[in-house]
Amino acid sequence: MEAFDLDRMDEYEALTSAIGRQGPLREVLEADAQKLRHIAANWGLSHDLLTRFRKLHREHFSGYMGEKRKAMARKYQYDVKNAAHLIRLLRMGSEFIVSGILAQLMAASPTFAKNWDLTATHYPPSDPETLPAALYALSSHLQQLVVKDRHAELAPLLTALEVAYAHASPAQRERLRQCVIARLAWDCREMGLDPQLFLIHLGPRCRAVWAEAESDRV
Repeated sequence: MEAFDLDRMDEYEALTSAIGRQGPLREVLEADAQKLRHIAANWGLSHDLLTRFRKLHREHFSGYMGEKRKAMARKYQYDVKNAAHLIRLLRMGSEFIVSGILAQLMAASPTFAKNWDLTATHYPPSDPETLPAALYALSSHLQQLVVKDRHAELAPLLTALEVAYAHASPAQRERLRQCVIARLAWDCREMGLDPQLFLIHLGPRCRAVWAEAESDRV
């Protein structure tokens, strides 16, 4: 989790207020380069100010943070909600730390932890379905990366999947096969996704599992 920066939040709120007095924030966020120059000229704002606002929004504030959460962040000097999520993930990580699978996958994807957190609240570490739930969440996450054209994150995550499979125990490999690789192969066929978008980033072991899964569905 990235360290919370109150100064950065203050700057973002000041820019939001200054720009919002001149026109809709969405226009600034969605503008191309030419439109942004037009906005700067017609709203009486500097191009650098608009660019800084867009950069802060894209990198740190694209999600919603309500007033109560902002007040908590100011009081404790860090984002309490993010910290709570992190503690929950740590508590649920016993099985994953032992296997090493989730650690590799989460390190490869900055958004997978958030995706898994939506599922994790229903599966405590003692629940035998915890690991399958995480891997099913991974499969869904990989599909969303393709649908949203986020290939820069897709490639390292699939590379990590190949590494995890190569070093996994037989039982762990079966989990990965059933919950991630085979499911991706089947969903590609059902959803009309090009399997090469995934296969190009997988190594020989996962490709072989993929091919086997496809043949099982013929």
